[in-house]
Amino acid sequence: MTYKFRQRGATLVVSLILLVMITMLALSTMRTSTMEERMSRFSREQSLAFQAAESALKDAEIEFSPNGGERSGLINKGLGFVPDCEASGTGSPDRRFRGLCQMATSGDPAWKSVDWAKATSYGTFRRVAGVAPTPLPSDGSPNSVAQQPRYIVEYWPMAQEIGTGSLQFMRYRITAQGFGPNVDVQSWVQSILVRQ
Repeated sequence: MTYKFRQRGATLVVSLILLVMITMLALSTMRTSTMEERMSRFSREQSLAFQAAESALKDAEIEFSPNGGERSGLINKGLGFVPDCEASGTGSPDRRFRGLCQMATSGDPAWKSVDWAKATSYGTFRRVAGVAPTPLPSDGSPNSVAQQPRYIVEYWPMAQEIGTGSLQFMRYRITAQGFGPNVDVQSWVQSILVRQ
């Protein structure tokens, strides 16, 4: 007894459909994996920029201590703060006044309108036992920054009535800008200090 089967190619069609479905699933998985890798990389770069901005903020805050560097006397007395964040009161540029800004009386605050090229770079003035801090790595390695972080210090006096007299407080807003491995990845942090 012989049986003759007629082949119609149904197995081939089902196999091709399954192959297309598996290929689409693989492509979707690859796309998702690539997107997750990009998000992870951006998160790492943003974290690096935030850490750089925090370093600059800490650098500026250290300048307020008595041994904070060559500008601590100027900062603590509210001297040297100028509208353009760069020049001294006499109009001649003096690097000690770089990044020390008077509070804007109208319009945008200084940190929004200042030329950030005039800001103070990380470690410019701070000295610990006469030694400047090591700059952050900017050699193109995975944990390096595109530019050194920088900051400005805005000063505005604040009078507060206490009983019959008034106390003079000094208030400072420190704004720091940090960069990731790419100059387009930036982080900004602010701190406000009040001193009597």
